[in-house]
Amino acid sequence: MDDALLKVRWDELVTACGLSLEKAERYYHGLLRAYSEPHRAYHNPNHLQHVFAELESAGVADTAVAWAVWYHDAIYRPGAKDNEARSADLARQEMKALGLAPDLVGRVAQLILATRSHQGAAADTVEALFLDADLAILGAAPDEYDNYKRAIRAEHGNVPSLLYNRGRRQFLRQMLQRPRIFHSDHFYARYEQRARANMAEELAG
Repeated sequence: MDDALLKVRWDELVTACGLSLEKAERYYHGLLRAYSEPHRAYHNPNHLQHVFAELESAGVADTAVAWAVWYHDAIYRPGAKDNEARSADLARQEMKALGLAPDLVGRVAQLILATRSHQGAAADTVEALFLDADLAILGAAPDEYDNYKRAIRAEHGNVPSLLYNRGRRQFLRQMLQRPRIFHSDHFYARYEQRARANMAEELAG
């Protein structure tokens, strides 16, 4: 992963919002340090780039979504129940410090909090696309999906296999029981069938 690509995305977002690149620089480096923590085998800069790429493929050019991508996994401790809430709090704190509008800050926090369950509001197309891009890895080609599985297991390396497998299987069953894994038509058409096949194969393994 070339961090320079992420820096270009950051600078473009900051500039589009009329902010000072110099003032915003330390927040970029803080986020990059967070996503580069040693325990992150999946929720790392590669994941950020993947989500951005998926959103581009869907034609999403939304300022709030872009900020939400940057902050949605800024706080990540495997197994913690408050990662999303803490990430949303960090987004509020730092976006406010940057001088961004309260309405934008609130929207970004709402998008981040929606990743707790990935149950997007049907009437909110932008939120649905954001949530789907975050889960697009589920519909990846088999080799890439296998890499994702190994990375998620590595992030939970301190969890005994019995407990991890039980929790993972519960997650897979819950996802497969949903009428749709992907809320938006774009991601549904692109990844739904492959995602179901990937997860069914993992569950049967």
